[in-house]
Amino acid sequence: MQLRIAVFFNCAGVRANCFRAIGTFGRRLTMTMDELMSRATALEESIRAANPAHRLELLPEFSGLLAGIRKAGGSIPGSLRGLEHVLNEELAESRFDNMPV
Repeated sequence: MQLRIAVFFNCAGVRANCFRAIGTFGRRLTMTMDELMSRATALEESIRAANPAHRLELLPEFSGLLAGIRKAGGSIPGSLRGLEHVLNEELAESRFDNMPV
């Protein structure tokens, strides 16, 4: 089974950066479910090995791959779901780091 998904890189939630990233890096990929899962697993390993700042830069691509798997009706292993949850918590926490108390 082939699935068409759009993968956008470096969209960290800032609208201007997303438009620039889509124009520069966005591309359509045709990937099978096995290829999606393989890419997500490889990216999981990269994220776990990365330093904390770089981990969040990989979140949009990782979430996009998981969204593609979900959309195709695939099941996502708990380790990938857990990592996505942890990264989203880290992202939320990073937004409050400089808030005055």
